[in-house]
Amino acid sequence: MRLPVSILFLANVLWAEGCLREGAIAPCNAADPICAFEAFKAAPPASAAEAATAIRQIPDPIVRSAAVNGWLAAHPSTSPNEGQVLCGLLPSLEQETCTRRVNSPHLRP
Repeated sequence: MRLPVSILFLANVLWAEGCLREGAIAPCNAADPICAFEAFKAAPPASAAEAATAIRQIPDPIVRSAAVNGWLAAHPSTSPNEGQVLCGLLPSLEQETCTRRVNSPHLRP
């Protein structure tokens, strides 16, 4: 499965933003999409509803897509209905792909 944003690219962006550097000058700002994504990854919600609430707080669509895809990959037993809630947070083309993936067991990671 290939995520819309490569992990290496995201890691480089996070490092450049100061989120991954040891002794970063300032703590991450929750309004910053990259830092909000890091906070989401550090303490992922247990349920799809909680994940949807947290992901809605990420303003950047690319970072939001990475959060949705990452959460769904980490929770492969998510029901199609719960997965659809998360897929609904994505732009139209990605939403269709995500919906197809959560509704087809053979496409899940």
